[in-house]
Amino acid sequence: VVHVNESLNRGYMVSIPRDAIVDIPPDPASGYLGGTDRINSAMFHGADPQPGESGPNVERGFALLASTVSELTGIERFEAGVVMRFEGFRDIVDALGGVRVRLDETVVSEHRQPDGTHRPVGCGSYCGLQMVYEAGSPPCEEARTDGSFMCELEGWQALDVVRQRKSLSEGDYARQENQQRVLRAMMEQAISRDMVTNPLALDRVVQAAGNYMIFDGRGNDPIDFAFALRNLRSSSMTMIGLPGTGVGTGSAYQGEQLDQEAYDLFDALAGGQIEAFLAEHPDLESGGR
Repeated sequence: VVHVNESLNRGYMVSIPRDAIVDIPPDPASGYLGGTDRINSAMFHGADPQPGESGPNVERGFALLASTVSELTGIERFEAGVVMRFEGFRDIVDALGGVRVRLDETVVSEHRQPDGTHRPVGCGSYCGLQMVYEAGSPPCEEARTDGSFMCELEGWQALDVVRQRKSLSEGDYARQENQQRVLRAMMEQAISRDMVTNPLALDRVVQAAGNYMIFDGRGNDPIDFAFALRNLRSSSMTMIGLPGTGVGTGSAYQGEQLDQEAYDLFDALAGGQIEAFLAEHPDLESGGR
């Protein structure tokens, strides 16, 4: 969830944990009756193929996910939303010329070999070499004094990094921070190449996603939003992580129950008081800063 202030020069990015336990509203279009589930199930239930459909209906899944996020956060209206497939994310990063990203710990890939080829699905470390993003090993530089390190990532590598959670010390919470870092790096790269003020250059980046992106801007396209937000800088984006507690363990794991502090943040966000709230709760600002 991204909130931008009235002056369009300061933003807040909130990551919702993939396993957050939420109420998903009924969806007559897909036949889903509603219920309590992990938030990543909203897309699944909404996209469930109906008679006569050849596959999942992503647009319908997107609509149910948006409704679920609205109920969770209290934000009644979103000005835009986007669904990006893996290929689109990869191609946009490549169209930007790659990204420079800071990591705090080694990331071991479940999905890629060092040469970028795909690994067999679901076999952990037992199926040969894995791509590893670590200090001092290409594409990453030597570690800094605080232990963090910078990596120069091309499209498939950036996608690979944002997908990994099992090798990270804080699991999905650490993955969210890495996702925020990559998104910030993409923003910085677009600004450094003057793409936000060059409609033709920006259009080439948007077109790189091709059919891999679904965008709903309520009648406006991505170029319109980029122009409106041309004064927004990565340094003025605050990255926020939501605190939660795991419910159940092992095979009995049910998901993440968000702490009350997360719901208080949603109230502040919906009420236009997010800056004052974060001043009192600086711990919610994530490592994506």
